[in-house]
Amino acid sequence: MPSQQPTLYLTDDSTEVLLYPYLSELIEEKGEKVSFDRISATDFEGFQSCQSPRMNYGFDERARWFRFSVDNQAIRHKEWFVSLAYSSLDDVSVYIIEEDGRLVFESLGDLLPFTERLIDYRNFIIPLNFNINAKQTVYLRIQTEGSLRVPLKIYRSDALLTSLLPLELGWGIYFGFILVMVLYNLMQYFLKKDKIYVYYTLPALMSTTFLLSVNGLYFQYIFPWSPWLANNIIVFSIAGWVLTAAWFAYSFLKVKNTLIKVLLWIAMGLGILGLLLAVFAPYSIGIRYAAAGTIVNALLVLLSGGISWIKGYRSARFFVLSWFLYLLGAIAFALKSAGVLPDTILTANLLPISMMIEVLFLSFAMADKSSFQMEAIATEKEERLRVQHKVNFMLEDKLNKAEQEVSSYRKQLAEYHEEVSAMEEKFKEQQLLTESVENRSLLLKRNIEEQNRIVNMAKEKEESLMDIALRYDAQSIEMDYNQSIIDSFVLSIPKERISGDLSMMLEKDDDLYILVGDFSGHDLDAAIQKNGVEKRIRVLMDRNILDPGDLLRYLHEEILNTGEKNFQLGILRYTSSMEKIDYASASIPMFVISNNKTYHLKGDPFRVGESDAVFLSHSISLKGKEAAPIVYLYSDGYGNQLGDESNIPFTNQRLRELLFLMHTKNMSQQKESLFQLFKKWMRAGTFEQVDDVLILGVRLKK
Repeated sequence: MPSQQPTLYLTDDSTEVLLYPYLSELIEEKGEKVSFDRISATDFEGFQSCQSPRMNYGFDERARWFRFSVDNQAIRHKEWFVSLAYSSLDDVSVYIIEEDGRLVFESLGDLLPFTERLIDYRNFIIPLNFNINAKQTVYLRIQTEGSLRVPLKIYRSDALLTSLLPLELGWGIYFGFILVMVLYNLMQYFLKKDKIYVYYTLPALMSTTFLLSVNGLYFQYIFPWSPWLANNIIVFSIAGWVLTAAWFAYSFLKVKNTLIKVLLWIAMGLGILGLLLAVFAPYSIGIRYAAAGTIVNALLVLLSGGISWIKGYRSARFFVLSWFLYLLGAIAFALKSAGVLPDTILTANLLPISMMIEVLFLSFAMADKSSFQMEAIATEKEERLRVQHKVNFMLEDKLNKAEQEVSSYRKQLAEYHEEVSAMEEKFKEQQLLTESVENRSLLLKRNIEEQNRIVNMAKEKEESLMDIALRYDAQSIEMDYNQSIIDSFVLSIPKERISGDLSMMLEKDDDLYILVGDFSGHDLDAAIQKNGVEKRIRVLMDRNILDPGDLLRYLHEEILNTGEKNFQLGILRYTSSMEKIDYASASIPMFVISNNKTYHLKGDPFRVGESDAVFLSHSISLKGKEAAPIVYLYSDGYGNQLGDESNIPFTNQRLRELLFLMHTKNMSQQKESLFQLFKKWMRAGTFEQVDDVLILGVRLKK
C-alpha cells in the first residue's frame, strides 16, 4: 500500500534524530529506471514504508529511493546535517525541494573523486539550511555493488562534531595499538633474526589496511584522486590478509602434518585467487568472494591450529584462542555485510575489537614460543654439561688405562735394552778371553743376530701398541648396532684419542635413519658439540621433523643462531615399505650399490652453520631390485690419507672402487679389509694419520 510517512519536526531541543520512522522507500527493479520528475509528482504513489528498521539490505545491486520531509521549528538553529554513516556506497544522488519549490541537487558516492564532496569527511554528510518554520522534502537515490547499508540520521550543527569525536578517538586508539605491536615485532626481528616476527606483522598490516579502506579513511587521506583504488583496495587488503595470515600460520605452527599442510595451502590459494579478483574482476564479484573467503580462511587456520595443539605443540593454544575470537568478529562482519545482522554499534565494532584481541593473543603465542625455545636451550646446556662430565670421566679412565699400557711396554723395552747391554758386555769379555779370530767372528755374528732379534721384538711391541690404539676406537663405536634389524659395520679410526666424527643409526615410525658427521678438531669441544648435535637430532625427530632436508635446515638455523662451529653432516632415511632412500647432506657423500648398479651423491657443497647454505633432499627408488642394497656413508679422512711411496692421497674415487670390489663380502670382512688396507697404505710411506676416519656401511633388508 502507498505510504505517506510523518513529517520530522526539528526544535531547539533536537540534537540528533534517527530518520527511519520518517522514511519512505522505493525499489528500482533491475533494468528499470525511475526519473526524479516522476517520483516527485504529487500524484505518485509508489513509495512504501521502510520494511527493514535495520536499514541494512546486504548485497543488493538494485537502486533504492528514500524520501522524508523536515519542518524546522527551531528558533536558534538554522543549520542541520543529514549523516549517511557508511562510506562504501557507489552512487548517492541527493534531491532537496525547498518550501518555495526550488530544487537543490547534489551527486555523491565513492565513484567520484573525494574532492567533489560537500563536506570533507569520510562518510557522506549533507547540509540542510533553512529558516524557521521552513519545510523541505529530501529524496535520496542510493545504489552500490557492495553491501547496501543506509544508517541515516539528522544532526544539529553543534551536535554533529560532538558525535564524531568519540568515533575518531576510538579509531585512533585502534590504529595506534596496531602500530605499536607492528613496531615491537619488527624490533624483535632485528634483535633475534627470526623471520616469524616479520610474518606476524604482515596480516596485522593487511587487516588494518582493510579497516582503513572500508571506513573511507584511505579514500579521504591516501587516494582521494582515485575512486577505483579506494574501492578495490578493500578486496585487495582482505585477500592479502587471507594469504599472509595463512603463511604466518604455516611458519608459526612449523607444519609437518600432511593434513595441516593441505589446509593451509588451500587457505593461501584462497588469498591468491582473491588478489587476482581484486585486480581483474568487477568489484561486486570480488567483495562477495572476499566476504566468504575470510570465513573459510579463518576456519581452515583455526582447524590447523587445533590439530597442531592436539599433536602436542604447546604454543598453539594461544594461537587457537586468538583465531577463535577473530572468527567470531569475521562471522559477525560477514553477516552484517550480507544484511543478516543489523548495523549496530556492537556489530560495527566487533571485528576491530576481535582483531585487537587476536593481535594481542598472537603476541602471547610468540612470547610462549620464545620461552619454550629458551627452556629447550637451557635443557640442552644442562645436557651438554652432563655429557661433558661423562666424557671427562671416560677420557680420564681411558688415559689411565693407556698410561698403564704404555708404562708396561716401556718397562719391557727397558728390559730388552738391559739384555742388549748385557750381551755387549759379554761380547767384550769374550773378546778379551779368546785370541782366535775365528771365535771372535763367530761371537760377533751371534751377537749381531741377537741384537737384531731384540730390536725386531721391540718393533713388534711398538706395532702391537699402535694396532691396539687403532683398533680400540675402531671397535668401541660399534655399541649395539648389531642388535638392529640390519647388517652393518662402522669403521672409526680416530687421529687422536678423541674422534671428531659422528655416526648414528636409529629407527622412527618404522623408518631407518643413518647419520654420519665430521666435526672440526679432535678435542673435548668437538666431542661436546658432537653429543649436542646428536641430542638436537633426537629432539627434532620427537617433534615430527622427519624429512632429512628439513632436519638439516632446522639444525642449520640453530647453529647459526648459537654461533657454534660449522660441520659436515649427512642424513639418510630408508623407508622399507616404499623401498626408497631419502638423503640430504652437508658435504658428506653417499654411495649406494644395488644389483651391481651404483648411485653416488656428493651432497650439497656447504657445511651446517655456514652462511647462505642451502640443503636439498634427494630420493632414490629401490623398487624392483632383487638383491639387498648396500649403503655407505663416509667422512673425508680415508680419502685424504697420504701414503704409498708417491706421497699421494688415497682419494674418495679409489675408496668407492674398493667398496664396489668388496661389496659381496659380509660386513665384518669388509670392515677388516678396509682397516688392513688403511694401515698398509699409511705405513708404506711411513706417514702419520692426517684426519679422523669414519666409514659406515649398511646392508638394507628389503
